[in-house]
Parts: sequence; C-alpha cells; structure tokens
Amino acid sequence: MKLKGNHKKLWDEIGRILWEEWDPIGINKYNGPDDEYNSYIPSVFALLTKNIFKLLSKNSYKKVRWPGKTAGCA
Repeated sequence: MKLKGNHKKLWDEIGRILWEEWDPIGINKYNGPDDEYNSYIPSVFALLTKNIFKLLSKNSYKKVRWPGKTAGCA
C-alpha cells in the first residue's frame, strides 16, 4: 500500500504502538523481529480511518447542525 503524508504517519504510528505498547507476546523485549505485528496494521488503520470519518460527520451535525461531507462513511 502506497501512503503519503498523514496517512503514512498514521500507518507508521500504528506499527510503533503495536510493537512498543501492545506486544501481547512480549517479543519486543527479546529483540524479536520488529515486523511481528505488521499484519495487524491494515485492519487497525481501516478501523481508525473509517470510524474517524463517521465520528467527524456525526459530530459536525450535532455541533453545528451541518450535515458535513459523508463521503467514505459506511
């Protein structure tokens, strides 16, 4: 997946959080492969980006009564 700008930063930050913070099997402290959790990144990224659009759209209507742009919202 070719990402740019903020999408790339978010992708990288998700990877960092999974590796440094989440790490359920404790592989980080044993210098295991730093790509151990990379297969989770696409799913987490999709959940975050899809849900943030829903949240922003919903809040824009509640706060200012403006329906907002809902493209990309399911």
